[in-house]
Amino acid sequence: MAGSRLERYGTVFSRVRDLLRSGVLKPEKKPIWYDVYNAFPPKVEPLYVKPLKRGFTKNQGNVPDIFYKEDTLRARFYREYRGGSLDFSKPNLPLFSQRFLNKYAQLESQSKLDEDALFKETAKALQAEGLFLKRAKAPIPADARVALEQEQEQELELEQEQEQELEQEQEQELEQELEQEQEQEQEQEQEQEQELELKLESTDMLVEQEPASAESKESVEHTTGTHT
Repeated sequence: MAGSRLERYGTVFSRVRDLLRSGVLKPEKKPIWYDVYNAFPPKVEPLYVKPLKRGFTKNQGNVPDIFYKEDTLRARFYREYRGGSLDFSKPNLPLFSQRFLNKYAQLESQSKLDEDALFKETAKALQAEGLFLKRAKAPIPADARVALEQEQEQELELEQEQEQELEQEQEQELEQELEQEQEQEQEQEQEQEQELELKLESTDMLVEQEPASAESKESVEHTTGTHT
């Protein structure tokens, strides 16, 4: 391992040393200063953990958040309108929000309208110039959100129940098919057994008929011999 890449743990020398030991960095590629540093190391190794002494330690309190007027206008713009898509083939083309701010500043210098009216007039002026602003989706109230979540849960439960019913139906169909196959196999076995029994009976009858026919032939031959 080459050690940690953070400057807080180890130094440049230790990282190069670990790279040489691990074989990642070949000896002929090591930097010129490595042997000098190794031969004459510093008395105090330059580590990040060295405490830093500050000359001014007076508590200044919490630093207040800095908001510019354009920040609030830009936030309102994104709440009410969509930002639009970026065209990377035209890097110098300003964003919709920046064009809105520029037009707002221009109209503000020419009129004495309040903030809400000036915001609406800016949107109308941009649309007149051909910039189509799409309204953003209104946020869902808390009550409506809870009702929507309950409806989604009910839909999920219904879907699960339907899936379970389908699985049960499929299992029943499979069981019925297996039972039908077993019945068909049993019927086929019974038919085969009956065919075998019939064949055995027919063979037994043939065997019984053969000596009787032989006796009849002998008697016929005997009678013909006596007549002659």
